[in-house]
Amino acid sequence: MRHAIAAMAAQGNNLIVDNVLCDGEMPEYLRLLSDFDLSLVGVIAPLDILEAREIQRADRLPGLSRWQ
Repeated sequence: MRHAIAAMAAQGNNLIVDNVLCDGEMPEYLRLLSDFDLSLVGVIAPLDILEAREIQRADRLPGLSRWQ
């Protein structure tokens, strides 16, 4: 996905990307997107809130919020 995002940006597309970053992924993102204006937004919430929202949404696997 990171390479696809960089390729779309290289074609002149302005992008908004919603992605969960796992351990070690940020350096590659920063390297691939270093030629572009980049804004990062972090969203953090308490685990109990995330787990409650996970239960309410039909498209989430149980335990995904805890893993992420």
